[in-house]
Amino acid sequence: MQRTSKQAIFTSFIESDEEDYSSGRQVPVEKDPYLESATNGFIQQYLPGLDGTHACSYGRCLYQLSCMKDYDFIIGAHWDAPDGRVQVATGFSGEGFKFAPVI
Repeated sequence: MQRTSKQAIFTSFIESDEEDYSSGRQVPVEKDPYLESATNGFIQQYLPGLDGTHACSYGRCLYQLSCMKDYDFIIGAHWDAPDGRVQVATGFSGEGFKFAPVI
């Protein structure tokens, strides 16, 4: 497999107390030995085609958090819809794409 400098692996999201950040903005972070070790371990275990690849840079992608206090999703029948004919799925805080296969 030919590698390019454009390949990336996104591993997690962070919470922020900022209220005025824009969705998808990336914040540079310093290398963290634990994060580097965990990311490299993930690459070795789950992506064997990238043998010898290691994490070389980091960034945090900020997403708007759910409006729910507990940050949980809201999934189910609308409470005013007869016979559950209207379904609701909301509050994914910018990370719902990770759960799309099971939802």
